[in-house]
Amino acid sequence: KYQINPMNYEILKNFVANSIQEDSEVRIIGSTDVLGTKEYNLQLSKQRALETQKTLQQIKPNTNFVEVDGIGDNNLKYDNSTPEGRFYSRTVLIEVKTPIKNK
Repeated sequence: KYQINPMNYEILKNFVANSIQEDSEVRIIGSTDVLGTKEYNLQLSKQRALETQKTLQQIKPNTNFVEVDGIGDNNLKYDNSTPEGRFYSRTVLIEVKTPIKNK
């Protein structure tokens, strides 16, 4: 699935959006587990990233997105031989970079 559930919406609204400043750059990378074909997983991971971007744009319209993409089941961070590992692989990485202001 790629839809944002209510709990994840609250995380985006109350944590991620509050971390984004005017000069922040935001990168969103979706990923999947190993179940499914490479093509399906790549498309699903892109849908996850795009849905996250769409939701963040609704919450914080002036967000500067520098990258929004999916990597499918490439670069897995968790062991996909277990249900837990596959669960944790179905994710979206949101990276917010904000320059440090000199006073």
